[in-house]
This record gives sequence, C-alpha cells and structure tokens, in this order.
Amino acid sequence: MRKALTENRKCAILESPHCMRLIFCTNSGLAVRFAAKTLMRILREAKEPEDC
Repeated sequence: MRKALTENRKCAILESPHCMRLIFCTNSGLAVRFAAKTLMRILREAKEPEDC
C-alpha cells in the first residue's frame, strides 16, 4: 500500500481462516475496531472454512 493512502487513516488487516485478507481503512480508529470485531464474529460463526 502506498503511504499516501494510509497516512491520515487507521487500517486493520484481518487474515481469516477462509483464505481472505481484508483491509479496513478509516479516519476513525473506533470504526476500524468495530468492523474488525463484527467481521471476526461473522467468521467465527461460519461453519466450514473454504479450501484454499
């Protein structure tokens, strides 16, 4: 990622057991944390991981 895209933002990179890498960027650290918590809850509730 280019620094220009992230210098004013907070980013969270989540690697899930479903072989996805998800990046949340926002100007608000609280929004990043909320998105991360929500996503991790969804991933935990998923029944079966996909094959990579």
